[in-house]
Amino acid sequence: MANPAYSHNLHQASSSAEVPRARTDAPAPAFRKAGLLDLPFIFNQIVEGCVEGVYSDLFLTGGGNVHLMRLLFLNLLPFGKLLGKRKLYDFLIFRKGQEEIGFVGMYAARDAVSGDAAKHQATLTIGFFGVAQAFRGKHKGIMMMRMLLEHLPADATIDAYTTKYAVGMQRLLTRSGFRQTGDQPTSKQKKYFLDKREGKWAGRHHPRAMA
Repeated sequence: MANPAYSHNLHQASSSAEVPRARTDAPAPAFRKAGLLDLPFIFNQIVEGCVEGVYSDLFLTGGGNVHLMRLLFLNLLPFGKLLGKRKLYDFLIFRKGQEEIGFVGMYAARDAVSGDAAKHQATLTIGFFGVAQAFRGKHKGIMMMRMLLEHLPADATIDAYTTKYAVGMQRLLTRSGFRQTGDQPTSKQKKYFLDKREGKWAGRHHPRAMA
């Protein structure tokens, strides 16, 4: 998937006599597949999110740290999927140029769909979603979510989980078109759902969001 080679930013020339022209060399924000070298960034973002109540605080224990490190290691290795048996995440880094703005961790689960005939439909689950501290309060989270949803197939259904303490994440999911489907049995988790075949995302699919 190619990195977008366009920019919508117009820059005023320093000289008033010069005609303003479009900059084509400015990097556009995009996702890329995460690799093993991204492990420290993702690990720190998840731990920070645990402290802020976005993820389970179990990751903050000694054993939780080891489990998180193992999960990331197995899923970021090129051949890591051959070593683990748990649900496997696809981790993506959201960046602009050399700046790492945030990350997403998703996995696909096959859920039964009731109907006239037995069918199965892949549901994507957003398990991790984070914006680096330096970029918070700058609308980067909503930009990340918008570009992620635009990239996903037009018939995708997406689950997202957060905790009852993560008010900012709940607000972001709601603004992005997700609807809450109820609290989870743990009582600390909240589940959100989005069907791209319905509502404002119907028919929207722009795979150029990926680098």
